[in-house]
Amino acid sequence: MQQSPATASSLTRNWRTLRLFNIFRIILAATLFGLTLFTSATAQSIYSELFQSISLLFLLFSVLSAIAIHKQWPGFSTQVYLYAIVDIIAITALTHSLSGGDGPLEILLIITIIGTALLLPERGAIIIASIASLALLGERSYSQLLEQASVNYTQAGLLGATFFATALLSTTLNRRLKESEQLAEQRGIDLANLAQLNQHVIQLLQSGVLVIDSSGRIRLTNQTALQLLGNAGKSTKLNQLPHELQQHYQRWIEKKQQPDSNIKIAENGIEISSHFKQLGSQPEHGSIIFLEDSSDLAQQVQHLKLASLGRLTASIAHEIRNPLGAISHAAQLLDESPALEQEDRRLIEIISNHSSRMNTIIESILQLSRREQFNPATIAIDEWLSTFIDEFSTSNHADPSNIAIHIKSSQTNITMDPTHLYQVVSNLCNNAIRHSRDYSENPKVELHFGLSPLSDHPYLDVEDHGPGIAAADAQHIFEPFYTTENSGTGLGLYIARELCECNHAKLDYIASDTGARFRITFSNPDTTQ
Repeated sequence: MQQSPATASSLTRNWRTLRLFNIFRIILAATLFGLTLFTSATAQSIYSELFQSISLLFLLFSVLSAIAIHKQWPGFSTQVYLYAIVDIIAITALTHSLSGGDGPLEILLIITIIGTALLLPERGAIIIASIASLALLGERSYSQLLEQASVNYTQAGLLGATFFATALLSTTLNRRLKESEQLAEQRGIDLANLAQLNQHVIQLLQSGVLVIDSSGRIRLTNQTALQLLGNAGKSTKLNQLPHELQQHYQRWIEKKQQPDSNIKIAENGIEISSHFKQLGSQPEHGSIIFLEDSSDLAQQVQHLKLASLGRLTASIAHEIRNPLGAISHAAQLLDESPALEQEDRRLIEIISNHSSRMNTIIESILQLSRREQFNPATIAIDEWLSTFIDEFSTSNHADPSNIAIHIKSSQTNITMDPTHLYQVVSNLCNNAIRHSRDYSENPKVELHFGLSPLSDHPYLDVEDHGPGIAAADAQHIFEPFYTTENSGTGLGLYIARELCECNHAKLDYIASDTGARFRITFSNPDTTQ
């Protein structure tokens, strides 16, 4: 039958204790045998030769016991009982041979009983104490009956009582020690499990975590912190972290003031916010630094805001569409009347044009409110761009030579909803072509794909050769209903950015000397969303 780990550990511990006890037996036997060789104390004893022989046999048996313990044969309990009985016989015989039964060696039987009580259950210790008491009384009786020696039975009785008391006390203490040891071992297992659980929880946190001790050493860094800090996350000391983060930490240590600004990590372009908390009740216990990706927080807020806004705008759009349809239909009926003056027809045309524009705005709002569901897929951008240009040119009656593709990376896979990607790039290309009409050379629009050197994220740039965007307007181009054209709705770039954020991508405007450049930064294809 296979033993449980706890049973196997306890048995190993018992064999180790028996090995240590046997070492004591060897030292004791060697000491007693040495007395016969290097001192004259035994020379006065009439049993000196018997003492020397018994101590030598005791020493040889103890040495052989070491071999048996190493081989663990015979069984553990058998060896303990055997060694205890042999010790009792040897010590009793040595006591008798040394001084006719009144020597101090019989006190050594107490050590034998204590050692046995540590290795055997309570019943076994009582048995050994009984055997020791009987051996002591037998030695006294032998001395009185056969050798006519004066014997003190009172001392023998007291020693026997001491043997039993020692056995009971030793087994009680041993039992409590084992209970305490088992409790400590269980607590150790619980603490180890709790530490492992905490480690897993910390590693799986969406927030970055750094544990700093009082000497400024970083004792723990989770995976999120490594991603946010880049190479700085591999630091082992506080002074190796970004300088701005160190300043925030020192200000918190001195004034207990949480940071009111974010930290820009130049290596990966991520903007993070930090928060500090003390470990324990004293500063010397250390601190925890929590790091959050500000863009993730902003995205969560944006999603909540858009969810509410989407429901509101969808409701308003439906309410507007009905009267707008009636107005448009009435304008069409009026336009069919043969008695209208030219001025009236011009008014009807204005009504139709503005009704059409309002309907376009409503369609955009409804599309925005329905954008929450997306189906991301892995896309080979080089193949996708070629297909896109063909479809875009056909549907928009554009010249394919007006659009050029530049692939700057061998890694061409991205992750995004194909429908959303087509809508975003189509919107950007429409804007680029419209603002590049006066450009005399082909192509008017250039698509650049590559990997960001800072974050290693794939990106797609849509660049035109138009006049660019004024700095004052560039701050507002992604706001809803903001437009610099009389015919625009102001929702195109806003919807494009929202579709990108829905796919964990980013759409940014990059100022350029040759025109306007918009960059779509995708998430890594191997990142689990």
